[in-house]
Amino acid sequence: ARLVEQLLTLARLESGGQPGSMARCDLREIVRAEIAEHAPRALEKGLELALEDGPPVWMNGDAGLLAILARNLVDNAVRYTPDGGTIEAGVWRDGQDVRLEVRNSGPPLPSDALARLGERFYRPAGAEEPGSGLGLSIVGRIAELHGGRVRYSGGPDGSGFRAMVEFSKAE
Repeated sequence: ARLVEQLLTLARLESGGQPGSMARCDLREIVRAEIAEHAPRALEKGLELALEDGPPVWMNGDAGLLAILARNLVDNAVRYTPDGGTIEAGVWRDGQDVRLEVRNSGPPLPSDALARLGERFYRPAGAEEPGSGLGLSIVGRIAELHGGRVRYSGGPDGSGFRAMVEFSKAE
């Protein structure tokens, strides 16, 4: 069912070319709602799941698509963070630019795998969780439709994983 949902979402994004209803929305609230939705699964795994404190972060966007973007990032973090790990999300504004980050304490990925994340159907070697390899390509397409870009890296100290979505001139 999840694969079908992702294929339909990707097909819709590819065929339409533009987001549906662009309006002013609070990206922090969208991310908070997705974190709340994933909290039960995180608790089952003993994960610490948190959104950094901060003010609302308003931007022009399609709230439904931005929710899918946030859902895919948080879902990946919950699925791939080892039991007992941590996941932190943050949303910030810098002038007209908006940045969303989701970081986890999972194992770092090799640089060749990081470079391929977001390719359709790509799954890093050794990925034990079931999946189709479409979630991050959907994230990339939604970011692109909103004038943004996605980058993946290890955590700030070289461990873990960090997904960063940067929206330029998001206001």
